[in-house]
Amino acid sequence: MAIGRQQNNFDLLRLLAAFSVVFSHYFRLFGIGPDPVLEFTGQFDFSEIGLVVFFVLSGYLVTKSLL
Repeated sequence: MAIGRQQNNFDLLRLLAAFSVVFSHYFRLFGIGPDPVLEFTGQFDFSEIGLVVFFVLSGYLVTKSLL
């Protein structure tokens, strides 16, 4: 079954993942304080989560297009 552009939300998920990286770096660049997610979890910051989501989705889409 082919995945059409109109039938998925991969672009939206990748955009949100990229935004989470920018959001996380905003706190570091302007010296506001620690990332709220890092402060809550103590281990992961928002940029790590965003990068993992972005690369997993991108890898899936590249593999799907290759096949």
